[in-house]
Amino acid sequence: MVINFVKKGYIFKWLFLLLLLLMFASCASLEPFFKSDKELLRERFTKYWQARIKNDLVESYKYEDIYVTKRVSLAQYIKSKNLLIKYRDFKILQINIVEKDKARIQFELKYTVFVRGFSDKISKRVMWVTWVKRKGNWYNLYKTPAEAFGGLRRHKQH
Repeated sequence: MVINFVKKGYIFKWLFLLLLLLMFASCASLEPFFKSDKELLRERFTKYWQARIKNDLVESYKYEDIYVTKRVSLAQYIKSKNLLIKYRDFKILQINIVEKDKARIQFELKYTVFVRGFSDKISKRVMWVTWVKRKGNWYNLYKTPAEAFGGLRRHKQH
């Protein structure tokens, strides 16, 4: 019975079908292998800033290098963020991968500072930030707020 099954080629057809099913099932997990580093970095940077705009610090922490290194706890991270700044929007201007595990991103950030008399004004800043690749993923190189705002290029108000 088994010999007839093999002779007629059924086993090879079933194995081929099983292989196809496994390939299709794993497509979602293989997606990063088909994307360039720049595409993956752009996606992670976008998700990071979407979380920051929503003030979802638990989510944005997952995109910080300190999430991987555990150099700063989630509680310390949340305490380090300035709640007087409301991020409004961002626009990526350029992405430069400077080493295989290090990239620089220039972007424009729109935000509002909640200070008496200024809370309705949207400010813009062009900034450069560094992202690093750790364990196969890109992460924002964590800096204190003072360090982060040291990379300012231009300031405009509307």
